[in-house]
Amino acid sequence: SIVNALRRDTLDKWLLVSLVALLFNSLVSGVFLNPASLFFSSLLFAIIIKRAKISFTIFSLENRKMASLARIQVVLIPAFSMMWLSSHLYAFQGLKHYDADRLQQALALNPGNERAWYDLSRVQYQKFRDTHGSLHSLERFVELYPYHIQALYLLAQRQITAKHYEAAKYSLERLLKMYPSYEKAKQLKRYLQRLIDTQHQ
Repeated sequence: SIVNALRRDTLDKWLLVSLVALLFNSLVSGVFLNPASLFFSSLLFAIIIKRAKISFTIFSLENRKMASLARIQVVLIPAFSMMWLSSHLYAFQGLKHYDADRLQQALALNPGNERAWYDLSRVQYQKFRDTHGSLHSLERFVELYPYHIQALYLLAQRQITAKHYEAAKYSLERLLKMYPSYEKAKQLKRYLQRLIDTQHQ
């Protein structure tokens, strides 16, 4: 496609644009399932079909299976887009009002909404003092966004509060491997080591 695009093949230029746009949007947003990436996916899919010279006969009675798949895609793309948008709306309202129920509604619609997991952990800990709930939410967030410095630091704090010392040690090692000069993490690691030493006495 790149070679053909350089040769001024119009179809291949659109194929290349769609592919690059899809990958760039997914990289920047951190997720593949959002309205923009779904749009570029649909465009990419349409161009691939065109390039393969699949005619509209796929919608004929002889090709009901392909026609059904196409109709399902037409329904699912807007549905997933609405779920994604609704999830982020609930997450925004949940953070604004410090409402754990709204944040959980956001996650019910989209479990991959990493920001909702992070904000839920804050609400659970700061409003309800729910250490274990906050810890679980942070663990889910870190699964989705493993290089978030502040989240790893908070995760280690929650693990220490819950007396999960080995897990906290691992979280701090991960953090300091990415950010060796993070002084607060170094201090927390020294504090954790004192707790471990006291426990073994």
